[in-house]
Amino acid sequence: AALYKESLKRIPKRFEELMTVYDEGEQIVFMIDEKDGRVKELIMVMNGGDEFVLLDLFGDIDLKEIARISRAMNIEHMEELEKIEDKDED
Repeated sequence: AALYKESLKRIPKRFEELMTVYDEGEQIVFMIDEKDGRVKELIMVMNGGDEFVLLDLFGDIDLKEIARISRAMNIEHMEELEKIEDKDED
């Protein structure tokens, strides 16, 4: 829990919270750095009991594609990104 809290404090202010997921005692926060409508960096911070995960992805990121790839690779929690609606669909 201490690593989780400290990690969130150290994320630069340029990041905005994309979403927070609460699932069976786990809290997962997704933060993004966007420029000109494109996601350039994605940070996932997860705290669940005695488990802590920090994931940082750089590049020109398609959130739904990352979710599909992570599901195929059996990476937990990233499937939540599939629930994000495209801004163009609004």
